[in-house]
Amino acid sequence: MSDKNKKVNGNGELEFSLQTATRPVVLISPDGKTREHYELREMTVKDREIYSNDSRKRFIFDAKGEVIGINTFTGMQAELLTRCMVKIENGKPRLVTEAEVAGWPSKATTQIFAAAQEINHLKKTEEEAEAKKD
Repeated sequence: MSDKNKKVNGNGELEFSLQTATRPVVLISPDGKTREHYELREMTVKDREIYSNDSRKRFIFDAKGEVIGINTFTGMQAELLTRCMVKIENGKPRLVTEAEVAGWPSKATTQIFAAAQEINHLKKTEEEAEAKKD
């Protein structure tokens, strides 16, 4: 997977945009009459590291530090989304709450969670997976 924000200039230097990545999300009420606007936002390095440290308690590791199991799934998706998903209310963003996320259907939450992992570079790339096999 290539990074669209990365390029090599004429001097061979890597250049990166410091613009935070965002992705709009619209949730439609069951009756189809209400559309609520949200946005996924890329976390800062500090916020992502805090999230990564906090989420480690969910996993079981072997002696090499590799994940070999999961202690609990409870709140797994909400833990990420409450750190990087905002609801736009009166033109102003506010982070979603765990209670809000817990009430959404799993089909929507699972897809939003995957998009949040992607925008925050939390998913292993195919290249990383292949390199581990070798």
